[in-house]
Amino acid sequence: MTSINRRLFEPYSDNNANTVIVLLFSTSTICKQLPHYHPLIGATHNNIALVYSSMKDYSNALIHFKETLEIEQKSFVHDHPSLVMTHTNIAGVFEDLHQYKEAIEHAEKAVNILL
Repeated sequence: MTSINRRLFEPYSDNNANTVIVLLFSTSTICKQLPHYHPLIGATHNNIALVYSSMKDYSNALIHFKETLEIEQKSFVHDHPSLVMTHTNIAGVFEDLHQYKEAIEHAEKAVNILL
């Protein structure tokens, strides 16, 4: 599933992000066969969030990054590198939304995982 997600970005990286969203949501329906907190479902939400973020649709990006974080927190150990990236991505979205307090909170969480 992760390789499918990666391949989805290749032909559309500079073209139609909405097409990528549709394709990613299609992979998420395939993921329904997996447990709700399976890491591949988290990866799919992360990829959806990245596309929304590239479209400057930060509210939808935040929804999917938070879903990614919830899945990762249940699937991985507390210091897993994916958690660092997700907190960093969430911090970036909050920064883009000019919600600096929340951005700092997530940036600090990312740094604390690394320590």
